[in-house]
Amino acid sequence: NLTLAWNARVSVGGNRDGIASIQVLPGKRAQLAVQTFKGAVYLYDGDNGDLIWKSNTVGVPYWTPQPAGYNSQSLFVTRRNVLHVLNRFDGTQRVFTYDAASKLMTFGYELAFTPNAAPVADEDFLYVPMGNRVDAIYLPDFEAIARVKRDRAKLKGDGKKDAAKDDKVMLPEDEIPDSPDSPQPVLFWSYRVGNELTSSSPLIYGEQLSILTVDGALTSINRYEKGKREEFFEFKTTGKVHSAAGQHLHMAYLASDDFNLYAVSMNGGALVWRYVGGAPILQAPQVNDTDVYIAPERVGLRR
Repeated sequence: NLTLAWNARVSVGGNRDGIASIQVLPGKRAQLAVQTFKGAVYLYDGDNGDLIWKSNTVGVPYWTPQPAGYNSQSLFVTRRNVLHVLNRFDGTQRVFTYDAASKLMTFGYELAFTPNAAPVADEDFLYVPMGNRVDAIYLPDFEAIARVKRDRAKLKGDGKKDAAKDDKVMLPEDEIPDSPDSPQPVLFWSYRVGNELTSSSPLIYGEQLSILTVDGALTSINRYEKGKREEFFEFKTTGKVHSAAGQHLHMAYLASDDFNLYAVSMNGGALVWRYVGGAPILQAPQVNDTDVYIAPERVGLRR
């Protein structure tokens, strides 16, 4: 028998508002990130439902959101073409600029275009899909910079001149700004996938980034070096792909409207196996450590 483990109430701002996205953030202790259309962000303990923090309005209310990206330090949420970086521990905004004349702070980092899917992140980079291109954005080490700045302030109070040298984390001076502005993300590279569009987040595997377009092409490129991207492989399904790919380690799972589920190794782009679903597969495959779940149109759930 199933029993209710916990429930939680998400406050919304009237009939126009509602829940925009719910995401499980994996880790030693799972967390649940919830966004509303008005712009509120909630972070819950996934085990007991306790509210860890709430940020009432992130960005301009009702600007189009996408599901959040995340790493161990931050949540990355977008409002149209503005990226907001939230401290994963307390929900405060990490990226801002300060206007000394008006004494106002402007939060967020302006992207080149509006994302059409959730960004994905590791500890160093954020990858943002935007139509027919993906941008790689370098992320400052916000936690390390904050520690250095705290130690600087403390040691200045003790009459010492240079606190950064005494800190355990050594960072380049240009990454520790003395201005009232926060450390800023930096565009590292931008890659155009051609005339087709992305409709889902890219996949991170090792030094590769794999990008799926709606025509069923999965293209893998190098993600670290600057300059022109190197293509490692391209795999093409027979039909179109209307949903995000599933991923487990080096395996990508592509659900196509040609009735097939494709299992593709990102170690070279080889087709490992193919399953005929009996109907178009329009929903994203769900993957865990042992199984893949698909829902072909009107023929049920397959494991």
